[in-house]
Amino acid sequence: TTSATAEGLGASDSADAYAETMVVTDDAAPAASNETKAPPSIDPSLQAIEKILNERGIAQAREKLSAYLTQHPTSCHAYRLMARSYIEAEHEDRDLDKALDNIKKAYEHGGADDAKVLETLANTMGAKGEAEHGLRFLERAASIDQSEEDSILYAKRVISYRTRYKLGHIWEFSNGFGEVFFESEDLDAIEKALSNQTI
Repeated sequence: TTSATAEGLGASDSADAYAETMVVTDDAAPAASNETKAPPSIDPSLQAIEKILNERGIAQAREKLSAYLTQHPTSCHAYRLMARSYIEAEHEDRDLDKALDNIKKAYEHGGADDAKVLETLANTMGAKGEAEHGLRFLERAASIDQSEEDSILYAKRVISYRTRYKLGHIWEFSNGFGEVFFESEDLDAIEKALSNQTI
């Protein structure tokens, strides 16, 4: 499980530390608890603004979001949408620093367990040249308890993110308690460990 604080969102670590983690678990062992707090539900008026944003009405969406945040200064969904308005804008309207500032606020105001907030954070960090760190947030988004369809969708997004930013691969083997007992990026070493019954 990956943990993070708002203060650590700008940290940059080596690519190796954020290489892909593929977890193989022992199903016979008891599963580790993976409780997550449900993020707050989205206001219908924000859904309407998100529709405008999805249709590329970025300036109009940003204006409506500014007004909304004046009335609701702790809305994680509004901050997420505002971050999108800066990262998805074109040319001079695109501002990655403002996008990061807004998505950090979304994270701090209840978005730490919201897959959409985590994905927007990952995309913002990737655009700012910190894809290795952003990957951890996208992997968290993929691991959040959600429908099977959404889990598959986020797994595909992780693969796409890794491909886009040319991130490495590590295979990690753990038991049902989440304890890692073997990891490697070398498929020959993994095959040898399997044949020797090391794993």
